Amino acid sequence: MKPEIKDKLDEVKALRDARNFNSALSLCQAVKSSDTLEKQDIILFNHQLATLLKYLNRHDEACDICISTLRMSDTIPDYILAGFANIARIAADFETGAECIRRLQALSVSDSINASIIKEHQALLYFGDWLQNPKQEFVVSNVTQVFDKIHEYHEAQRPLSFLRLGDGEGNILARGEEGYEKIIDEWTRRILTMQFANLGETEISKHAEDIFDLVKKATLNADAIGIPNIKALQNPTAPVDRQLGGNIAVHLFLKRHAAELQHPLFCDSCICYDAEFAPMLKQLLVNLDFIGVIGPHSEFCNRVRGINNKVKFAFHQTPGENCYFKPSVDHFPTRFNEICEEISPPYPAAVYLVGAGILGKYYCELIRVRGGIAIDIGSLMDGISGFSQTRTSLVRLKPILDQNFGNSGSTTCHTNS
Repeated sequence: MKPEIKDKLDEVKALRDARNFNSALSLCQAVKSSDTLEKQDIILFNHQLATLLKYLNRHDEACDICISTLRMSDTIPDYILAGFANIARIAADFETGAECIRRLQALSVSDSINASIIKEHQALLYFGDWLQNPKQEFVVSNVTQVFDKIHEYHEAQRPLSFLRLGDGEGNILARGEEGYEKIIDEWTRRILTMQFANLGETEISKHAEDIFDLVKKATLNADAIGIPNIKALQNPTAPVDRQLGGNIAVHLFLKRHAAELQHPLFCDSCICYDAEFAPMLKQLLVNLDFIGVIGPHSEFCNRVRGINNKVKFAFHQTPGENCYFKPSVDHFPTRFNEICEEISPPYPAAVYLVGAGILGKYYCELIRVRGGIAIDIGSLMDGISGFSQTRTSLVRLKPILDQNFGNSGSTTCHTNS
């Protein structure tokens, strides 16, 4: 490679590392438009170009670069092939990804590249098999039907657990899928790092199976379960990544364990973002004399007190998600064990609202076992408390949440912590 070309390549990499993706892309395209590049130079710049397009969520364009580069030469460096396999998988071009894997498996590669090959190969199989034939196995209920069931159980003083399963829970429940251990270990590590502040790699590995057992038990015993929308999983523009993998895993887990489920009612896992959910939640809460709350925000209690000033709260405070709130203390295992000891419904069918991430699913199970009604409202607790920044859907819902819960109430509720 000529020195001046190498300087340009280094400049592209520096801009990319600084996350100045558009400038890096423009420079890369400008260099490629010159007629001074040799074949191996073009391959190196195409690698940068495809990577930048991936970072800019232009997945199909990135994959087109990979395809044209594969056609150029049979001798492409292993690290570029591994990168192309990743790009092809995200773009859901499983044929191109498989071609990259075939070429890589024919080479003698380093341990790090080989680990990447294994993970990408598993991901290609995992996503490819399911996405080619996605099936809706369960009848999905609407918001009214969900609240009808909650009211029915409340009036009959029967315990109930309503929990919702999304990509994070799926990343954990995927641990039951045989043959995909490498990619699922990666998903588990990433989601637990997002959820918990101070767990290192060793602690995450040590506790992963324990957390799997907790979420599995809670799911199998639930009376109502929110599941990822099948139509969202068929979206051709969605990147094929950890989030999609987790959502797929929820469906695969429930299908595999269908005989062990307690005949739950199913609904969309994003049901809390439905415009009708907040008004129906308010209708449930307005006449209660007790509400248990498990989540990070005491302000939530203040907002609810604005619609029901006679209610008594049992507030079990959790650290917020690491990816949003950077808590100074751990949720798991210390605070988790404390909350498990604290949960004590004062009478049959006492209502608890839970917004506590992955561990919240097990809190719902404990509430049910101890006679209460658990409603997993997830990040809706953030939105009602005034923290809409955690989800884009909460920004859209803000006028509805303000209308139903407003800014009323200034009394600090009791904290069991």
